[in-house]
Amino acid sequence: MNLRENRVGQMLLIALMDIICLFCSGAAALWVRFDFSFSAIPREYIQVWLKFLPVQLVITVVLFLAFKMYSYVWHAVGFRDAVTIGLVVLGAFLFNMVVSIISGYRLPFGVYFIMLLCEVASMVGMRCFFRFQVMLRNLLNRDEEKMERIMIIGAGEAGRMLL
Repeated sequence: MNLRENRVGQMLLIALMDIICLFCSGAAALWVRFDFSFSAIPREYIQVWLKFLPVQLVITVVLFLAFKMYSYVWHAVGFRDAVTIGLVVLGAFLFNMVVSIISGYRLPFGVYFIMLLCEVASMVGMRCFFRFQVMLRNLLNRDEEKMERIMIIGAGEAGRMLL
């Protein structure tokens, strides 16, 4: 498998995980808004959410593609990247909310707010998890006797990231 195929596979995996995050965020928002009881959620709100969900998924993935959210190197994500991710998620959410209200797919505003919090937490968290996973794996697989000492001169911030 060449590098390009591997990268496309990673992009598709992250897009699939974004779709799962969006679905879970909407379900969690309805569940929390209606006192942690699925039976208390009015059927009309579930139908509205499920009808708009495919539109929301398409809009979000297209906006993420436009803002190059699938071209980052996620094992090297930093604070600045996390803020960028959060802002793009916020922008996609606001765009989706406006489109849903204009097209008549209305939910209580509390659901929108909870959904926003869940989306930001899950999407930023998911991307930062890749960084944490790499750091943890490197920490656990470290064998001091087998490690080779190297000196990186002139690499700047990229050299620090390698260490």
